[in-house]
Amino acid sequence: MPRTEFHSQLAALRDATLALDRLTTTAVERAIGALQEDDGVAAAAIVAGDDEIDRGHAAIQRLAITTLATQQPIASDLRAITAALAIAGELERIGDYATG
Repeated sequence: MPRTEFHSQLAALRDATLALDRLTTTAVERAIGALQEDDGVAAAAIVAGDDEIDRGHAAIQRLAITTLATQQPIASDLRAITAALAIAGELERIGDYATG
């Protein structure tokens, strides 16, 4: 029996993780530019944007926990979900470093 809801949740988790990666990459690139240009306005925008990174991390956590609780994944699917949780945590930390 196809598990369409499960596969939909896995795809949403992957997409959310990739979106968080893009946000974090942008924050780091902007932080480097703000440092190079000594641009306080750009630095303030990076700090303000950290909330979006935090929300993305929280959304990934909620989706992963919901998927674990409701879909009972096994083997590689379980590894993919736990990897998304770990990656999201690291990306959130990188976003915090960019803010700092």
